[in-house]
Amino acid sequence: MPGIYDIGEEFNGREFVGDLKDAGVDYITVFARCNLGFVYYPTKIGTVYPGLKKDLLGSMVSECHKKGIKAAAYFNAGLSLFQVQLPFVSFPAAWKRCIF
Repeated sequence: MPGIYDIGEEFNGREFVGDLKDAGVDYITVFARCNLGFVYYPTKIGTVYPGLKKDLLGSMVSECHKKGIKAAAYFNAGLSLFQVQLPFVSFPAAWKRCIF
């Protein structure tokens, strides 16, 4: 969640993927863009997770390829939490039309 400002600071992709390989894992799915709309890699287009300290997606995929583990990137293409909240923040009258 936003507010954690050291994401990936101590992450070691080589160690992580080594553990996967030792466990017999041959395929993983790695977060590229989560449901909040943040991405876990450097980009000029999207919104990088605040406080992300390293390219988590790139390091995991790179190390997986070295160990023969297949990796797919999960990219939430739907509306992010912030895009969903925007109408309610920008237009308080929208709250009156909501049924909860």
